[in-house]
Amino acid sequence: FEPIPVDKEDGFYETTNYSYSMEEKDVELAEKPSLTVKDILEVKKEYDKNNDKQPFISIVFTKEGAQKFYLMTKENIGKPIAIVIENHIISMPIVQSEIIGGKAWISGDFSENDINRMIERLKGNK
Repeated sequence: FEPIPVDKEDGFYETTNYSYSMEEKDVELAEKPSLTVKDILEVKKEYDKNNDKQPFISIVFTKEGAQKFYLMTKENIGKPIAIVIENHIISMPIVQSEIIGGKAWISGDFSENDINRMIERLKGNK
């Protein structure tokens, strides 16, 4: 996944015009994010148990954030949600089912520095 530039605040966005055959860069995002950094209780770097060289971002949402994430995923099964950090869509996973428990992960071909910078943004530090 190649990051896509967008003029949006950091957060998790619903996609509004998604069709299975369209290119990721053509997907339109909702006006406002469904979740923002205010909905995050904890964010940290973890490592894949099978590959300790590949870090990922682990997110735990607040109680209210967990409810918003559940509803967002429930209402968007089969569609991507866009994760925006630093005016770029950094990930756009397709929702397979509603997600309960208030946790999410962001993984990809990110450097250690990229992960650290994204974590600071998700903690609300610019």
